[in-house]
Amino acid sequence: MAGKDVSPTYGTSAMELSANALYRWLSGPHSEGFGWHRLDDFSTAQNLANGGYPVVICCRKKVEASPGHIAVIAPESDTVVAKRDEEGNVLLPVLSQAGAKNEELGVASSWWNSSDMAEWGVWANY
Repeated sequence: MAGKDVSPTYGTSAMELSANALYRWLSGPHSEGFGWHRLDDFSTAQNLANGGYPVVICCRKKVEASPGHIAVIAPESDTVVAKRDEEGNVLLPVLSQAGAKNEELGVASSWWNSSDMAEWGVWANY
């Protein structure tokens, strides 16, 4: 604040956010100031994750009281790779996620397109 170091204090300078609230923050006006950039495609997202950048996919639910979801797009490895189309475009990135179903690394279905999600996006920090 005002160019001074601020110690994190729970409830004052640090607070928990739901995935729905995280979606709103990421898609809002302040996230780019903290290095978060919205991406247009999964190929760019997977390439950035492969390069070591933090990349997330975040969804907001239609029913606000229901939890949204956020997952990390993880780097590909020798054992886990993204699903691509014939041209090499990423259709399903490698994900790491926790929630009702935990997955250390895998290529999930496109859960972000489910009918209970209001909106979703992909962001990378660089």
